[in-house]
Amino acid sequence: MTEHVLKTWPEHYAAIERGAKTCELRLNDRPYQVGDVLLLREFEPLNASYTGQQLRVRVTHILNGGAWLAPSYIAMSIRLEQL
Repeated sequence: MTEHVLKTWPEHYAAIERGAKTCELRLNDRPYQVGDVLLLREFEPLNASYTGQQLRVRVTHILNGGAWLAPSYIAMSIRLEQL
């Protein structure tokens, strides 16, 4: 299991926090695997700064490639965990 620290914009962060967003689309630029933890740090792009808020989610499934995704992107199913 690996922990990946990632920036997350406020609208996506809020949706994950309330349980409405359970999938994360990302460039496949890391060795993501099922079971990994994503430490999502809320990032405000207008100020180019972190808000100090963060969430931990666990990767439960990975969709890689196929006709549904642009090349080099993956869709990860995620489950919110307690910090």
